[in-house]
Order: sequence, then structure tokens, then C-alpha cells
Amino acid sequence: MSEFGDNIDSGPDFSSKQRPWGIISAVIAFVILGALVFWITHEKKNDQARQEILAALDKDLVDEEEAIKSQRENVMELTREVETMRTSIQSGQVKNRKEAVSQFKELVAQQHAAREKFTQMAEAYNKKVAEYRNLEQ
Repeated sequence: MSEFGDNIDSGPDFSSKQRPWGIISAVIAFVILGALVFWITHEKKNDQARQEILAALDKDLVDEEEAIKSQRENVMELTREVETMRTSIQSGQVKNRKEAVSQFKELVAQQHAAREKFTQMAEAYNKKVAEYRNLEQ
């Protein structure tokens, strides 16, 4: 009978076959922590790159704003010249009317070209401002 007693005591050993939950939990926590660190550093790099782009755009916008102001002044000066010449021609204050009209037409053409350039510059500037505002958000 001692043989039967040995069989009962030598049942399956479950303690050696159980999963090590502590180690599994530690590995999962380590992986999650690693992913979190990766995400944070990745976001930090993205934010830094975005700030660099914003700084470059800001500098471009300041430069373009000055160029637009200069072009606006140019257009306004040409407009004043056109109006002065028009008044002179209409009032008969010019000696050679044909030559004055020819100069007037050239001046008007310059004014239109300058105005067109100003419009294009303003449109490009407005697009960059919109892009800048989108990046700021």
C-alpha cells in the first residue's frame, strides 16, 4: 500500500508551471514606458522643427512686408505723377502736347505694372500669413 500513498503525494507540480506574472508585468510596463518616452521625444522634435519653421516664416514675412510697403509707396508716387501730368495736359500747361501724352501713356503703363506687381506681392504675403497662422495652431 505504500505504493498508492506515493502516487497521491506525487501529484502534478503546478507551482513550477505557473506563469511568472511579475516578470510579464514588468516587461509590459517597460515596453509601455519605452513607447511613451519615444512618443514624447518624437513630439518634442516635431515641436522644435515647427518652431524653427515659424521663425523662418516670421523673418520672411517681415522682409516681405517691408518690400510690400516699398512697392505701395512706388505705386502711390506713380499715381501722383500720373494725376499731375493728367492735370497739366488737360489744363494746357505743356508745350508739346503729343510728347506729353506719350510720356503720360508710358507713365500709366508703369503705374499699371507697379500695381500688378504690388497685387501679386500682397497675395503671396497673404498666403504666407495664412500658412503661418495654420502652423501656429
